Amino acid sequence: MSEGTDKVPVLPDHVEGALEAPVIYFEGAPNLGVWQGVGRVTLEMLVFEPGIGTDPGPTHRKIVAHLRGPISAFGALRAAIEQMELAAAPAQGGEKPN
Repeated sequence: MSEGTDKVPVLPDHVEGALEAPVIYFEGAPNLGVWQGVGRVTLEMLVFEPGIGTDPGPTHRKIVAHLRGPISAFGALRAAIEQMELAAAPAQGGEKPN
């Protein structure tokens, strides 16, 4: 093929499950590991229970998800997190974009 006829991959215009996929909110990742080639991360959040009057209620930890996948998938997740951190960093001499 000549340089002018190289095909550029086309992304599909629809991704299956985009509307049904859960949104997972988490505040920590207390456990992780690898077993039989599968990476494993437990995600958790803090739950604040209502108190009585002005007294704060009890707080406890709640597991919200267990991530499982091949190690290569966690490499892709790491790359996405690094991109997110770059996007959230303040511009040189400026403020954060959001």
